[in-house]
Amino acid sequence: MSLYHITARNSFITLKQIRSMKKFNTSKMLLLAILILAVTACHRKDRPGTEKNKITYDQAAIFPNYEKVTLNTYQISETKLDLVAAQKIITESLAYAGAADKFNLKEPVRENGMLWYKNPSDPSAVLNINLENGDISLNTGMKAYAGNESTRDLLTKDSASTMALTHIRKLGLLGSSPNDYVVSHVGGLNVGVHDEKGNTSVYKKFTTVRLDRKFGDIPVEGHSRIVIQMAEKGRLTGLTKHWASFKAEPVSATAIVATDALKAAIEQHILSENTGATSILVKKITLVYYEQGHGLIEPAIRAECETRYPTSKTDSAERVYPYDIIEPLLKEPRQTYSFMHDRFKGPKTRNDDSKDQKAIPRGQDEQRRDTSRKL
Repeated sequence: MSLYHITARNSFITLKQIRSMKKFNTSKMLLLAILILAVTACHRKDRPGTEKNKITYDQAAIFPNYEKVTLNTYQISETKLDLVAAQKIITESLAYAGAADKFNLKEPVRENGMLWYKNPSDPSAVLNINLENGDISLNTGMKAYAGNESTRDLLTKDSASTMALTHIRKLGLLGSSPNDYVVSHVGGLNVGVHDEKGNTSVYKKFTTVRLDRKFGDIPVEGHSRIVIQMAEKGRLTGLTKHWASFKAEPVSATAIVATDALKAAIEQHILSENTGATSILVKKITLVYYEQGHGLIEPAIRAECETRYPTSKTDSAERVYPYDIIEPLLKEPRQTYSFMHDRFKGPKTRNDDSKDQKAIPRGQDEQRRDTSRKL
């Protein structure tokens, strides 16, 4: 056996095996042991995802002093809706939107705890209500706005926010937490039309205003939101209401993960979900509440990152991808977080040098947030 052919595969050779090599004297045995340890160490160091020096922190990425903050968990306090209560909410919402006659309210489809209603004359219209938590989705339809023209007298910015809040309060959508919100986005819905010459015309159809939840100064990431869609002069044409009432339950200091343990856990999960990254920059760390949509809200930390990956297996030029993760602050969390699922391995590198890379995958928490924020 040649010393120069020992690899990590046989690095677990035992002392008994070494002693059985009669031709080896003491000095050669010592040299062999040193070489085995060195090869093993190099092998472990090169394994992707285990090098914490891949992770660096921006100056702005500071862990909040959450151990001195009074934190709560929040449990849904609303009872499940029966058919009569759900029909009452639906009827009132449609009457307010001037669409009482557009949906067939007599024959809802009941599926997985939800009621679905159809508009026989407009398949683009949407109406459903969740009996478990009162979530509502309403869109009165695109039929009246299908022409190649922008909707006149659309509200923008402050006037749109003011009108949206008027709709929300008149409909009673904020429930028992009328002040626990922030207007997070004012946008719109546009339609692009291509002509025969390859030109594209864009028509503005609706204005949208989104409200996100907060408890005190701490934002709620995840399920809670209200989106108001408006047409001419702020007329309500659609709403999304995910805003159940919750009751607070104080969290004891002993139930919270210590800062050092939290930092180690976040780094471990970031590395495990980005095994192919050459480097990871943590740009921002925020104290948040996390809501998965099953009647529970828990305190957590959100880390927003910038990851770098080689363009392909043959092109070492790096590409930058956003990535973020939400880490529970509770030692025994009751919700499911992204790192508890199958590991996200980061963007796939191309097998060649073609320039057709399209996918920019993100962490599952970020995917969930981005989907909910598309207005």
